[in-house]
Amino acid sequence: MLDNIADLVIVLDPNGHLADFNQAAGQTCGLTPSHLGLPAVQLAEPWASLFREHIATTYQEGELELDIQNVRHIFNLKISTLMDNRKRAVGKLFLLLDITEQKHIQAQIQKLSVAVEQSPASIIITDTDGRIEYVNPRFCQITGYSMQEIIGKNPRLLKSGQTPLKTYQELWATIRSGKEWRGEFINRRKDGTFYTESAVIAPIIDAQRNITHYLAIKEDISELKELQRRDVERAALEERQRLARDLHDAVSQTLFSARLTTEMLIRQKAILPQETIWSHLAHLHRLLVSAMGEMRILLLELRPDGLVNTDLPTLLIHLTDALGTRTEAILNRTLEGEQKSLPDNVKIALYRIAQEALNNVIKHARATQINLALQMDEDGTKLEIRDNGCGFNPQMTVGDHLGLSIMRERAEEIGATLNIHSTPGRGTCITCVWKERNQNE
Repeated sequence: MLDNIADLVIVLDPNGHLADFNQAAGQTCGLTPSHLGLPAVQLAEPWASLFREHIATTYQEGELELDIQNVRHIFNLKISTLMDNRKRAVGKLFLLLDITEQKHIQAQIQKLSVAVEQSPASIIITDTDGRIEYVNPRFCQITGYSMQEIIGKNPRLLKSGQTPLKTYQELWATIRSGKEWRGEFINRRKDGTFYTESAVIAPIIDAQRNITHYLAIKEDISELKELQRRDVERAALEERQRLARDLHDAVSQTLFSARLTTEMLIRQKAILPQETIWSHLAHLHRLLVSAMGEMRILLLELRPDGLVNTDLPTLLIHLTDALGTRTEAILNRTLEGEQKSLPDNVKIALYRIAQEALNNVIKHARATQINLALQMDEDGTKLEIRDNGCGFNPQMTVGDHLGLSIMRERAEEIGATLNIHSTPGRGTCITCVWKERNQNE
């Protein structure tokens, strides 16, 4: 019967000799029938020391730590005196239950409990109906509710009316199916102020795969949202300022030049040769085409979906029209192949690369001829900007000289190949190739 007990059972006779032991004690203490009758203090360590220390103990309960084969074990120890019918001591009973694993689990639970209590994130546990059973101190700090006020309540107490109903519907559908949900809420504190929090909510599932509770871990991201809002406003302001500068530097000056040309023709039409008049009219036409191109580009960039809803060939036509009067060079464009719809990010990246490359040529190349070519086919799209200007040594450029790194980054973002060939005194050719298959690899 003793062999069915998980505890270590050891019995000593009145003289302190080993009288009996069960199977668990034999395995743990290394005892065999040959040890029966031996003085307990002569057994192997650490058992000899245990019996030596407690040989005179009549009763004791408590915890005991022993090193067994260099491994620390913790036992619940109970020592009692065995009595016969006449109340005479006939031996001692030692019961030892190994609680090492239990202690380890308790320590882990304690660490987890401390981590939850001290967590910088709000932690909430509810039952399957959404009634709150636990919140940590961080939750109380953020919301302003005490633990006594919130226990038993539903988290809907925090609703502000600013979070879409669809968010809650998706949340419940996800966690009730046993999956984890991630999202954001705009909630209301006890004092009525709003705050934004990022949340991860997951079901707690028992051994039978039943959902018993829900766990929510939330982080107050109000400050982050405010910083993002300011960044958006700052970016919008900078973009408006840039567009205003472009409007002044390009369109206004172009229209001013057109006005001067027109006024001069009106004043001097009677004395100017017809050939000169036609030359000025051609120049006036170029100015107006350029101004219209500039205005189209500015209007497209002012509208959030302007660039997205315009095809790449049209964007490049507006771009080259707009840049026509910024340079004395002959600006040619060639658009070949069947026009097709490109992914928005690809179209915008190619447009920006063309914009950066053409601006670089106009500002730095001192070219007399600039060629922009776009070729579109079923395999992909090829963009090429070539000039006969002063050129440069690509290996000698430093940092973001000529915006080369920006163009490379834009090409990498869409999986395109950007090649830059330039020789001092012999011009530059920039080629960007985007392959359709890149999107499917």
